Amino acid sequence: MTRHPARSKIRSCGPGVRVLGYQAEYAEEPPALSPTFEQVTGRKGRTLAPWAADHAAELAPDA
Repeated sequence: MTRHPARSKIRSCGPGVRVLGYQAEYAEEPPALSPTFEQVTGRKGRTLAPWAADHAAELAPDA
């Protein structure tokens, strides 16, 4: 299924599935970081991938 028919199908399935579609879109191409986070916290914002890599040990199931 190509992207456009997939979007049409997702839109017809309800809000929960639309949220998944929205998240899937950003998995392909993450949004640009907003300067707001840095303005508020004084630290640079990060996307999920670098954050998850930095916290991998905390997120891993107990061995």
